[in-house]
Amino acid sequence: MKRITLNYHGIIKAKKNSKQIIRGADGRPRIISNCAARENEDDMVRQFIAQGCRPLSVQQRTIAMLEAGKRGETYSIEATIWQPNGIRRDLDNQITSILDALTKSGAILDDCRKFVRKISVSDGGIDKQDPRAEITITIAQGAE
Repeated sequence: MKRITLNYHGIIKAKKNSKQIIRGADGRPRIISNCAARENEDDMVRQFIAQGCRPLSVQQRTIAMLEAGKRGETYSIEATIWQPNGIRRDLDNQITSILDALTKSGAILDDCRKFVRKISVSDGGIDKQDPRAEITITIAQGAE
């Protein structure tokens, strides 16, 4: 069994909703589009790569998935998310964005149920100075 811990520093924006309304510092509502969520995902990917993840080409990923499938490789993912403020955010939408970034960065091969067997997401509370996510991936193989 192998364990990897990755950290993302920043606000996690959900891609699931096409648009999100948030209140700015002045209290006025602001609409954040999917473009902002995609940029956020790219930022997560960059931070994960800086921590040692390696993205794979489509061909490399296909081969790696076949080999991992033969070994019976599975992932358990635990994430704790600290929010920047008390604005309502759905943890399930945030973990979806994290899973996509983990896949894109090469931290995990795929976020399908064949590989990801357990997902646990916890609210870490509010941290105005450092909103973040701490993600622990436990990789098991076969009958471990």
